[in-house]
Amino acid sequence: QGRLAEASALAWDGLQLLRELQDEYGVGLSLATMADIAWRQGHFEESLGYGRDALERFQSCDDAVGRVIAYTALGRTARRLAVAEHRERGRRDEAFKRFDEAAQYLQDGLEVLKENPHITGERGILLRSQLACTHRDRANLIRDEGSETRARQRYRMAARELRDILGTMETQKESISTWLVADVMEDLAEVQHELGDTDQALETLREAEARIPRNYRAVKDRGLPSPETAPDNQQWLPLGKIEMVRGRIAFDEAVAAAEKGEARKCTEAYKEGITHHLLAYAYFYRFYPETVHQADQVRKVYMVLRKVPDSDLKELLAHATQVVADYKIGTETQGFLHSIEALLGLPQP
Repeated sequence: QGRLAEASALAWDGLQLLRELQDEYGVGLSLATMADIAWRQGHFEESLGYGRDALERFQSCDDAVGRVIAYTALGRTARRLAVAEHRERGRRDEAFKRFDEAAQYLQDGLEVLKENPHITGERGILLRSQLACTHRDRANLIRDEGSETRARQRYRMAARELRDILGTMETQKESISTWLVADVMEDLAEVQHELGDTDQALETLREAEARIPRNYRAVKDRGLPSPETAPDNQQWLPLGKIEMVRGRIAFDEAVAAAEKGEARKCTEAYKEGITHHLLAYAYFYRFYPETVHQADQVRKVYMVLRKVPDSDLKELLAHATQVVADYKIGTETQGFLHSIEALLGLPQP
């Protein structure tokens, strides 16, 4: 339901009780939950600490499922730290180290899966998808280092793994949530775009969106549905990621149009990108009101808009205000607009 602070307090209380009861498995699960909460809040080092403690507990009671849970959490957090080192801090050597760390955790998790073939369903899917995303994000770093050939090899590795995962989910569809299928398809679309197949990426995004019940989607003049009519929080995550990638594709088209001197086409593509990123922010807000996903959206849009001439910026921000009004997502996107305006040095209302 998005109440992370409350969830963290409850998890901490539960952890103390389970420690008193000397329930190693229960302690491990509580620590894994706290690792997940810390990751969603953007407290990545804290998340790693909880994840390592959870792994130690699961190892002590020889619980294979618990080890898969812990390795998945550790791999995901180390991958996100690698992305932060690359994109936000520009420390590429540190980013490679973090990617190595993430890959090692996830490979160790794969070994547990191989040794325990009875572990099927979403546990294995989540771990394998994190490994595929580690290949993709490492490819982004390799490309920035100037090695296009090596980057494309890594992207293709990610694409193969994601397609294999989708095949596995098809054979286990009775036990796989629709949101997870959509999430993996969105990850594949990102890779397809990186490989230059943008048309296929957009088609994959449409297919991913179709996996989510229609009552979860934002509709003009109606806003987002109430929690009562759309109670499954997980559905918001792939919807946000789908709109995020659509926004990125539109921004890429804007840059390409600007390079060709196609000013009007450039502006319209920027507007389309802003629309998608606003919807992404709203969906992520519904997923959890204060998580790393929102901060990522602000950073990505700011990095684009800071390069836009002041003469065009006013029109784009007016468009953003209109999108918020049209979709009735003012509550969900208020923090987004204020953050962008502050970063751009614009006067606050």
